[in-house]
Amino acid sequence: MTLIVFVPMMLLPGIIGKFLAYIPLTVFSSLLATLFLSLTTNSSLFIKLAKPGTTYVKQPLVEAHLPADQLLLLEEERKGKQERPPESESRREKLIESVEAWYEKTLIWWLATKKRRLLAIWGPVVLTILTFIFLSPRLTGG
Repeated sequence: MTLIVFVPMMLLPGIIGKFLAYIPLTVFSSLLATLFLSLTTNSSLFIKLAKPGTTYVKQPLVEAHLPADQLLLLEEERKGKQERPPESESRREKLIESVEAWYEKTLIWWLATKKRRLLAIWGPVVLTILTFIFLSPRLTGG
């Protein structure tokens, strides 16, 4: 549906039209290939490689805020599995938790004041514009 924006590029006349016609064809074919891979290969690889868990860790603070229907689903999923103490987390789980904690702390810091929020929004925009103005001419030799 969104590929309709590329149709005018495909209909340009002359040598420029022949040259630019490859851009929408490339975008369309790569999106089509990506869709095919995501619906077939990635799903089958996940099913093949994912191991069903045999243990779980209770998280009372999280579970206290779950609605009743989600608690029932959680209990159903935990049937036949052993409870594991939180101290026995793997290095991977500890790393993910530390990254989550850092991200949450950083996000709270950026969102704390209006100035920081505006800087978080407009800073990358201004930096991109300045990069185009000052760095691009040096890359093209101009």
